[in-house]
Amino acid sequence: MTATQQCMDALARANEVRIRRAQLKNRIRDLPSGAGARLVAAVITERYCEPAEGGISVLRLLMCIRRFGEGKASMCLIAAGIRNFERSLFDLSDAERDAIAGQLVFWACGRH
Repeated sequence: MTATQQCMDALARANEVRIRRAQLKNRIRDLPSGAGARLVAAVITERYCEPAEGGISVLRLLMCIRRFGEGKASMCLIAAGIRNFERSLFDLSDAERDAIAGQLVFWACGRH
């Protein structure tokens, strides 16, 4: 395989990852806020092996939920014990995933 072909393959894979991330974010944005929060909680609690979902910044994912701006998303992460807002899903421990998902479910139930 030539260097040019390797480069083209890498660009194609990167483009596919960007498309899949955009599709996930658009699915979240299209839902009402409570349903979007529950979907994000489900996405966060799953273990992803693919870079499309696992490489997403947790803060950016939370900000896709309707009525979740940077402030509310930051408060959710702080309440879950996350201090570095740019961490990706790959970087979270199971306990951190559960804590964020718990905050989202709590918010989705209207107790915010």
